[in-house]
Amino acid sequence: MKKFGLALFAIFAVAGCSKPTWVAKIYVVKAENTASKAHAMRVDKGAPYEKRLKLYREACSNFLKAYEYDPGVFTLYRIETATDSCLRVEDFSHANMFRDFEEKYAQAHPNETKYGDAGPWMTLEG
Repeated sequence: MKKFGLALFAIFAVAGCSKPTWVAKIYVVKAENTASKAHAMRVDKGAPYEKRLKLYREACSNFLKAYEYDPGVFTLYRIETATDSCLRVEDFSHANMFRDFEEKYAQAHPNETKYGDAGPWMTLEG
């Protein structure tokens, strides 16, 4: 695990990320992995909500930490996942915070909001 952390540090340092940005990216990756694991438990294994609750709580917490360090690391999908994670643990105040953030983000990123992460070049039209 130490090698992984050191590798991440080196990647972000070389990329010119500030410390708050690379710390936020680490928290986002942790949150996404945890949310994915909870989703897989629900879909693939049919695990009851109570067994997934700890994972949702951890994902919500890590998304919050990422937001505190640098909201600029979020994409629309990440904001939606953060909102969902917080709602699943009934953390309504933080879920509402992410919803407000999503509204501001959507105004600042109209193409991503309209086309998603793929962008307009990935449409199926002619």
